[in-house]
Amino acid sequence: MNKHSFSFGTIIMVVLFGLSSCEKPFMDGDPDYNHRENFEYLWNEVDQKYSYFDVKNINWGEVYTEYSPRVNTNMTNEAFFNLMFEMLGTLRDGHVNLRSSFNVSRYNISYDAPENYNGRLLEDYYLEPNELNHFDLAEHSYITGPLKHQLFPVNGHLIGYIQYGSFSYPISDYDIDYTLNRMRPTTGLIIDVRQNGGGAITNIFQMINRLTEEKHYLYGTVIKDGPEHDAFGELMKVYNDPEGSIKYTKPVVIITNRNCYSATTFFAAALKAYQNVTQIGDTTGGGAGAPHGGQMPNGWYYRFSVTRSGYPNGDTLYDFETGVPPDVYVNMDPSDEENGHDTMIDTAITLLISQSKK
Repeated sequence: MNKHSFSFGTIIMVVLFGLSSCEKPFMDGDPDYNHRENFEYLWNEVDQKYSYFDVKNINWGEVYTEYSPRVNTNMTNEAFFNLMFEMLGTLRDGHVNLRSSFNVSRYNISYDAPENYNGRLLEDYYLEPNELNHFDLAEHSYITGPLKHQLFPVNGHLIGYIQYGSFSYPISDYDIDYTLNRMRPTTGLIIDVRQNGGGAITNIFQMINRLTEEKHYLYGTVIKDGPEHDAFGELMKVYNDPEGSIKYTKPVVIITNRNCYSATTFFAAALKAYQNVTQIGDTTGGGAGAPHGGQMPNGWYYRFSVTRSGYPNGDTLYDFETGVPPDVYVNMDPSDEENGHDTMIDTAITLLISQSKK
């Protein structure tokens, strides 16, 4: 592939057209068309345009061999939909959907992983002042735009905490200025994006741009541009823009779990370039391919990933479609949870305090 640098705006307009939201609306329609024709159409569309066969070690020809004999022209629309639902599930991709007027296919990557999150525990024992809380909190947590934030006093240190629940909600300049200004006296900062299923990829940069004074090559993206499985266009590089009057360049820990998907995976991948940021928790859920789609002859709508992205890893790019691995693996310990402790937050606090002593 030829390499070329593009502005982030160009990437958004040209490449990530399908990631402006993790769920795109579909049109309805399911007239009674020939199931064989529709099967062949959908299989061929995926065969020529899907971007991750080799990364996921998927033999799409074998999928055809398995599912083609099961197509019966006498089967109901519901039965045919379920068969196509099952076939698309072999792609193991949350950006793959099929929609009729009566159902929507989807794939949940987090089925095979621990949840690693307890919202009630977080509220009772960490974020709000009460008799259960582990800290002598000065006040209730703040909610500034989409950001919930708190200050944890721990053994003479002040640890900042920011929770960003969904990248579907933008952060204004005021939101980030106010929040980071509140974090000025802290030793280190926790950014908790567990359960953040993604949203608008543009929104990750409002946070990313404030965590460094330098410009970094964050990741590269290529678009599928031919019917062969290895046919991709030029590599387009994405950089941060270290802007804003208020920045936070002290140690930062981001906490992730498998429910971090799509734009949140890009968030974790981009921060691999920052020396002051450590990712802990579990591998993100992936979702690095921008989805694009169309309409089958019977009126059903489909979408699937048509791009690939990777972050710099030495002289190569680490493809993060299957998730961004943490620097430190941590799972919620059931015994900790029973005693009101979030193992991941406690680990983040310990790590930040230890980094402050170096």
